[in-house]
Amino acid sequence: MPGMGYPPPPYPIDPRDVRPSRAWYLVATVIAVLGIVAAPLLVVLGFASFGSAIGQLPSLDTQFNGGAATTVELTAGKKSAIYAVVLEDTAGSAGATCTATPVSGGTIDLSPLSYDASATAEGSTWSILYEITVSQDGQYSITCTSNTRVPGTDVYAIGDSIEVGGFMARVFGGAGAFVGAIAVPCVGLFIALIIAIVTGVRRSSHKARLQRERMGYR
Repeated sequence: MPGMGYPPPPYPIDPRDVRPSRAWYLVATVIAVLGIVAAPLLVVLGFASFGSAIGQLPSLDTQFNGGAATTVELTAGKKSAIYAVVLEDTAGSAGATCTATPVSGGTIDLSPLSYDASATAEGSTWSILYEITVSQDGQYSITCTSNTRVPGTDVYAIGDSIEVGGFMARVFGGAGAFVGAIAVPCVGLFIALIIAIVTGVRRSSHKARLQRERMGYR
């Protein structure tokens, strides 16, 4: 119709002139990809941490019944321990009194634990009773008597001591890795989405301002 005008087309803007740079889209993509790639890596790390914790369970070298002395070879500087089998009819109690004497010289000290710790090995649940310290390599005689059971019906073993601190660190480390396998991708995707949205909004606003300026509008 005569006298009717049409608005001029938008002024073409070189995308390289628009701010912020499109490189921020690449940054968002990299963050998202890293978060997704981190998930399986953290799962592997979690299994490895749990596996190393299981590997810390004691190796029970010598087993013996209560009430009878047993002679064991112990090494100075190596943490050993006395374990007792936990039976169902004792409601988890494995209390016992143990004594030890040197056979081939040296001294031996039995230190009762101030905490409860147990592990499953060789099909039974073993509770650690004492940590053993010896002054020199050699043979030592150890006798244990249950506080709740008839001597001879209780079973004990000598083995490596449980490194509780290292064991718990590996367990919590494995659990943390599994939590991270869920959290890291979610956080990465969330951050990437925020960066992409903010970049898109700011670029659109900046582009519109550039078009108005170059067409003589303010």
